Amino acid sequence: MTGLLERIERYFDAVPRRFARVEECGPFTLFLGEPGGWVYYARPRLGGTGGFDALDVAAAAGRLRDLGLPEVLEWVDETSPDLRAAVRDEGSLTVEELPLLVLDQGAGDGTPVALPAGVRVRLLGPGDEVAVAAGRAVSELGFGSGGTAPGQLGAR
Repeated sequence: MTGLLERIERYFDAVPRRFARVEECGPFTLFLGEPGGWVYYARPRLGGTGGFDALDVAAAAGRLRDLGLPEVLEWVDETSPDLRAAVRDEGSLTVEELPLLVLDQGAGDGTPVALPAGVRVRLLGPGDEVAVAAGRAVSELGFGSGGTAPGQLGAR
């Protein structure tokens, strides 16, 4: 699973770099979106050595607060296991533990995973502006409310 976790970490570091300013703050990389726009987060620096403490967490959260951004840290517990304790020790942030969801590719032989009837999946290319905008809207709606209940916009 180590190779998979490394790919996931590289992905989590690469994607927001296209849409956010980046600052380093102690052992964290802060992805800075604009207030009122797409919200990003701080996360452990790619390739960092860990060793997080409450002061590191407070510095990253404080920098986000100073910029008028939500104080959000995100990490993969399997690659940064000591961060959870540092966040809890810092005391001002709430830790919400969510499982890392990974599609099991079985033997890894490249056999496509069967989709439920009526479901279609395709990759969005950078030139497909309408589909990319629709995908971002779905993501914002889907992740804009906690839990599994419909958000303020309701089920559609």
